[in-house]
Amino acid sequence: MLAVVMILFHLSGLRQAHRHEVAWGDVPSWLTFGLLLIGLPVGLVQLNMQRIQLRDQQRELQQSHLILERQQANKVDLTKEPSDVTPASFSLTGKVWMGVVTNGSDRPIRDVACRIRHISGGHLISGARIGELVPMPAAQGGRSFQDLTPGPQAALIRIKQTCGFAFGVRVNEHPTAQVIVRFTDDVGLHWELDQDLHLMKLNNRDDW
Repeated sequence: MLAVVMILFHLSGLRQAHRHEVAWGDVPSWLTFGLLLIGLPVGLVQLNMQRIQLRDQQRELQQSHLILERQQANKVDLTKEPSDVTPASFSLTGKVWMGVVTNGSDRPIRDVACRIRHISGGHLISGARIGELVPMPAAQGGRSFQDLTPGPQAALIRIKQTCGFAFGVRVNEHPTAQVIVRFTDDVGLHWELDQDLHLMKLNNRDDW
């Protein structure tokens, strides 16, 4: 509106300066031009607002997708516990470390593999003895270790099932050892979880 007023003021000045009639037939063109000067910035502002809204909607959709994607994996738990159970090839006495994986979700997880890093920066060690941990009613808080079919992975951990991965790494020799588990969820997505419960999606399981 300010632009229109300025244009009319300019036309009035021309009329007084030259003391003849202005070609008022051009006024509609000037008014149209003034309206364009006003409308163009407004349109650009609206367009920018729409872009911002679209970007925010896309971000919300991505976040919702990530939350839904991680829904099952978030309910898988990993802890590290001392164990009297040792791999068959381990002959030393004393407790060893065991990675304990609990499937707290409402669907099974598959191809569950656990490894241990006995020292900071060291390589990951496999070769765990794998078994289901079953509560023992006779012993308060106790669980029995029931061996699963020998192999590098637990093929399936069912709903609310807990499995132990016992390694040949002695507790008293490596108190800061770290366990890591990888598994595939019910829709085929691959995940890695460490004992600090940092969950990371994997593109594949080609290495282990």
